[in-house]
Amino acid sequence: MFKKISIVTAALVFVFHCGKIKDVYRSLTAETVKVDLNQAINGKVVFLKGKLSINGAVAKLGAPVKFGDKLKTAKKSRAAIQVAGKNVIMMHPKSNLTFEVKRREGLFKVSRGALSAVIKNRDVVKGFKVQTPTAVAGVRGTTLFVKSIKKKKRTYACVCNGKVHLKTPEGKSQLIQSGHHKAFWYAKKGDKINVKDAGMKFHDDNSQQELAKLVNVTLKWQEIN
Repeated sequence: MFKKISIVTAALVFVFHCGKIKDVYRSLTAETVKVDLNQAINGKVVFLKGKLSINGAVAKLGAPVKFGDKLKTAKKSRAAIQVAGKNVIMMHPKSNLTFEVKRREGLFKVSRGALSAVIKNRDVVKGFKVQTPTAVAGVRGTTLFVKSIKKKKRTYACVCNGKVHLKTPEGKSQLIQSGHHKAFWYAKKGDKINVKDAGMKFHDDNSQQELAKLVNVTLKWQEIN
């Protein structure tokens, strides 16, 4: 079975990973492609506080999350989705997410709100990406926090633990390494992306550690893993 999806133009690509750095910037044009749903990987809601909807219907703890599903958390609500073993994401309050995970690549589209992620297993899904209206983050074996502020065309990204290779459409490249939280603002202004340092905001050590515990992982701060 195949499903058609649209790929939208990305303003910025930045990579979180441990190991060899790869230049992954590429121009994405608006086109329609076919996705083999036989390669799709389902997720599962493993934590729920408050209200979560999947495709407009109320979801409960233990609900499956399938390719193309649209998830939405209400005010004062959070939901965690486990994917392929020791990988888990947390949707924070008032967040919108489209779930597109298959064996070659897992994509989490965040159109609004915030997402935390702990990615420790790539045996099934070879790579994960988090996409916001102003950025795309390729995630490989790391811990991160991303918040999209759509009205201001800004993305807050914190590398809680890992490495980042940043390359903008203008050709600027930056390698970021962090053992314990290093954050940046990515703001779109015209055709350019402005990057500024940012302190720790919207999350802390405890919230990331609690997320990791859901998949039996203990984060080791200061180690680049």
